[in-house]
Amino acid sequence: MWKRMLVFSGFVACSACAEMTALWQFDDNLPAVAATTLVTEVNAPALNGTANKIGTGSNPAYSADRPGMRIWSRFGGPLLNTSNSASLHFVNTGLPAVTNSSSGGVITVPDNDPLLRASNLTVEAFIKVDRHINWPLIIAKPRADGAGSTWNLLLDNYGRLMLRFDTQPLGLGSGTGYNQTSSGTTSLEDGRWHHVAFTYSHTNRAVKAYVDYVVAISMSTASNLVYDTSPLRIGQGSGAVAFDGWIDEIRISDQVLPPDQFMYPSESTNTSTRGYWTFDDGTNAATANVLTNAFYAPFMYGTAAAINGATVKPVFSSEIPPATTSLIADGKDGPRINANAASLLFVNGGLPSNTTSPLGGAVTVSGAVLPAQMSNFTAEAFIKANRFVSYPQFIGKARPDVGGLNWWLGMSPNSNLLARFDTQIPPDTLGNNQTFTTTALVGDGRWHHVAITYDYATKTVRMYKDYEKVRESVTINPMWLDTGDIRFGGSSGGSTHSFDGWIDEVRLTARVLTPAEFLHTVPIQGTLLGLN
Repeated sequence: MWKRMLVFSGFVACSACAEMTALWQFDDNLPAVAATTLVTEVNAPALNGTANKIGTGSNPAYSADRPGMRIWSRFGGPLLNTSNSASLHFVNTGLPAVTNSSSGGVITVPDNDPLLRASNLTVEAFIKVDRHINWPLIIAKPRADGAGSTWNLLLDNYGRLMLRFDTQPLGLGSGTGYNQTSSGTTSLEDGRWHHVAFTYSHTNRAVKAYVDYVVAISMSTASNLVYDTSPLRIGQGSGAVAFDGWIDEIRISDQVLPPDQFMYPSESTNTSTRGYWTFDDGTNAATANVLTNAFYAPFMYGTAAAINGATVKPVFSSEIPPATTSLIADGKDGPRINANAASLLFVNGGLPSNTTSPLGGAVTVSGAVLPAQMSNFTAEAFIKANRFVSYPQFIGKARPDVGGLNWWLGMSPNSNLLARFDTQIPPDTLGNNQTFTTTALVGDGRWHHVAITYDYATKTVRMYKDYEKVRESVTINPMWLDTGDIRFGGSSGGSTHSFDGWIDEVRLTARVLTPAEFLHTVPIQGTLLGLN
C-alpha cells in the first residue's frame, strides 16, 4: 500500500518506472525517404537498427502518417517524443496476389547481451495495418533453431494480435515449449492506429498482451525465455511474413509495466480532465456494464455492478437534467461537449424497509491507475434523489488502509449536501471522519448540479449546489493519497450507503474549478415565439 507519494501539478511521481532498453522513434529522416540507419534514443549505437529489403521488397520509408504529434512516456508522465515527425511505412510487395509473401522491408538490430536478453520484459509499438496479410511480423527476437522466436509479436491470419514463444532448450527445433502461440479476438485491420504491447514476467512465466491498453491475451510459457545471438527483427522474419502498413515508436523496457505506464499519444497538453462519464452508453432501461470515458481511455472506464449483496445493477434512463436543450457545456456559455441522451438510475436494494442499506448499484473506477490519483481536484455531477436513504453516496474515493474514505460527496440524514474526508495519519486518529455539513437541500426529488473542490496546498474544501457555494472549510491534515477506487452511486464503505435515484454527467478534474467552469446545461438561445 502506498502511504504517501510525491505529487507535482496533480500527477503522482512514479518511483517504480522501468528503465528503457531501447526506443526507436523513426524520426531519422523526412517522409518518403527510404530508411537506412534507425537510431535508438537510448543505448545507441549498440542498438541502432539497419533497414533492408527482402525478396522483391524495398526498404521501409519514412511517412507523415503517425499516431500522434507527441508521445507521452506514460499516463501522467513526461513527454517522450515532443515532435513525432514520422513513422515507418512497410510495403509487402507480394500483395495483393500473395497473402503469405515475405517480400518487404525489414529492420534488424544486432543481438546484445544483456540489453536484448532481459528476463522481465515489456515491448510496445504503435501500428496501423494497410492491407491484409497472413501472419505479418511487428517485432521479434528470433531463434536460429527451428526457425522460431524467443518472443514474437505479430498479427495472425485474421488480423488479430498474436504472440509466439519458443522456450524449448537451445539446439532443439521442436519439443515441449516449441511454437507456443495465442491470439486476441479483434482484428486490427481497420485502418486505424493502435497501441500494441506485451509483457513477460520471469517469476511465473506469465504473459499478457494488450491492444489499446486493454488485455487481449493472457498465457504462460512452458519454461522461461531462451535466447541466442540472433538479431532482433522489425517488420519481417522470425517465422512471420512481411508487414504491410505503418509502425512507430517501438519501446522495449526491462520490467513488466502496467498499462497505465505504456506510451500514450496525445494531441493536447491539457491533462486536467481525468474523467467525464456521460452515461450515454446504453438505451433507456438497458443494464449498464462498462461506462466509457473520453479521457484517459480505457484506464478510467467505469464498471457497473450490484454490490454488498444487491441484485440490481444501475440501468440507463431517459430521465436527464431538465433544460430547453439536451446539450451539456464545458463551463457557463462554454463549448458544447455532449448531446445528453441518458442518465444512470441507481436502486438501493434495502428499500423501503432499510434506509441505511449499503446494498445497491455502483459504478467503480480503478484508483490504481495514475490518472485517478489527484492532489487538487474537482468532482461534479448532476443528481436527482428518488427514495430517501440516510448518508447516500453520490461519488467518493475509498481509503482501503483504514476502511474509510479519502473523500466523499453525498447527503446527510436530512437530505442536505454533505462531504467527508478521512485524513488521519496512522496510528493517529486525528482527522478521521471529518464531515462538512450544509443546509443545501438536494434530496427533494429535483435535479441538482453538485460539486466539491479540494486545494491540497491549503487543505481547502469547497462545496457547491447549483453553482452556488454552500460551504468552505479546511481538512485537519492534507488529503490522504493512495490507490483507493472511485465509486459513483454505491457505498464506498465508512458507514455510507447506496444512493437511490439518478446520476448523470460525472466529471473529475485535477485542478480546482470555479462554478463558471463547471458543467452546465444549455438553454435555447434567442427568443421563443408562439405562432398561431
